[in-house]
Amino acid sequence: MRENRLQANAGIGIRMKQTSKSDQNETYLTCQSQDTADQNPPKRAAAALALSDAAATRAAWVEIDLLAAQQNLRLVRRQVGAERKIIAVVKADAYGHGAPAISRALLAAGADMLAVATVGELAALRAAGIDAPVLILGFVPTQGYGAALRYGAILTIYSLAQAMALDAVAEQLGLQAAVQIKVDTGMHRLGFPPSAEAVRDVVKIAALPHLRLAGAFSHFAVSDILDKRYSVMQLGLFQRFIDRCAEKGIDFPLRHIANSAAICSFPDSWCNAVRPGIILYGCDPSPEVRCLPGMQAVMTVHAQVVRLHTIPAGAYVSYGCTWQAGQPSRIATLPLGYADGLPRLLSNNGCAVFAGGRAPLVGRICMDQCMADVSALPEIREGDIATLLGDGIRADDIADQAQTVNYEITCRFGARLPKLYHDDATIMMAKPTENAT
Repeated sequence: MRENRLQANAGIGIRMKQTSKSDQNETYLTCQSQDTADQNPPKRAAAALALSDAAATRAAWVEIDLLAAQQNLRLVRRQVGAERKIIAVVKADAYGHGAPAISRALLAAGADMLAVATVGELAALRAAGIDAPVLILGFVPTQGYGAALRYGAILTIYSLAQAMALDAVAEQLGLQAAVQIKVDTGMHRLGFPPSAEAVRDVVKIAALPHLRLAGAFSHFAVSDILDKRYSVMQLGLFQRFIDRCAEKGIDFPLRHIANSAAICSFPDSWCNAVRPGIILYGCDPSPEVRCLPGMQAVMTVHAQVVRLHTIPAGAYVSYGCTWQAGQPSRIATLPLGYADGLPRLLSNNGCAVFAGGRAPLVGRICMDQCMADVSALPEIREGDIATLLGDGIRADDIADQAQTVNYEITCRFGARLPKLYHDDATIMMAKPTENAT
C-alpha cells in the first residue's frame, strides 16, 4: 500500500539529477535513492513526483516498473528456450507504457529485436538512440519506404507489387531492404494467402536485387481460447507455406506465429521465434489464457486528492446529476478523467484505492477529473494518493467494466499522463510534450 500523503515520503532521500535527456516525444529526468534501505518503488516514485519540476503541472501520473517488465521478458525466455528469438512487441508506445524506456529495458533483459506498427513508431525509437532490429508489422505506404529504409526498418511484405516498389526505392537510395513475408492463415487482415500462386510470388521477391528475405510470419486469430482447433489449422497452413517455399529454395531465417497467448498455451506454434506483446506488460491475454506464473503488472496509475469537502444529503455530484448523496458525504476530487484514459463507463461503477481502503467513484467521470465518495475513510486528507490502476485493481477489471480489453486500458492511460519509470534504484520521469496533451 502506498504512503498516505506525498509529504510523508519527503524523508526517504530522493536526489534529482538534472542531467535530463530528450527523446522525440518525451523529456526525461532521472533521480536516484539516497537511502538504499528503502527500495519500495511506489514510495520512491511518489517522493520523486513531489520533488520534480517536470511534474508540477499534473497531480496525476502513471508509474512503470521496468524491473517487472524485465522479469516478464525473462519468464518468456524460460518458457520458449534459449534457441528461439524473442521479438518484443512495443507498438502503440509499448501498449501505453512508453516505447523508448520499455524497449531499453527489454533489450537489456534479452529481447533479440523489437516490433512496431508504423514508421513513426520506429522513428521514435531511433530518436531515442535505440538501434536494435525493428520489424514494422503493419502496412507502410510507398511514400514511406524511403524513411523506413533510412531508419533501418524490417518491412512487412504481402504482395509482389509492394516488393517491387520497395526494391525500386532501395535501389534509388543505394540500400538493401530487409523484409519479412506476412502470410494470412485465417485472420483475413494482411498477408499473402497460403497458395501456390503466393509461393511463386515469394520466389520472384527473393530474386529482387535490393531486397533480403529476413523472415516469414503469420498471426493467430483465437489463440487466446482453450479450444485450439482454429489455431492448429492456422499453424498447419503456415507450416505448409514455409515448406512449399523451401521446396523452391527459399529459406526464411526467422519464422514466427506465436503471440502472447500462444507463448502461454500453444508450444507447438513457437517455430524459431516468438512475438510476446501483452504478457510483457503483465496483462492476461484473455480470461481463458493467463500470463505465465510469476508475471507482474508493469503499469499503475495514481492521482492526488486536490479537493475534499462534505456535501449534504440530497446533493448531486457531477454532470447529469446521476449520483445523489443519501446522507452527508465526503467527496474527494481527483485530477484525471476520461481524456487521461479512465473510461467514462466507470461512472458510478469504478473505484479508487486509498491508504485506508477502497472508495467508489461517484457521478459521471469528467474529461479531466473524477470524484470518489470517501465517507468511509475519515483519515483521507487533501494531498493523499489514490490508485486507479494497481493495488488490487487490474487492467482486466477496468476492461470488464468498460466493456473492452485490457490492451485498450493501458494504451489509454499512457497517452496523456506523465510517466514515472523506476527500477531498483533509479527513477526516470517522462513528461508528455504539449502536443501530446
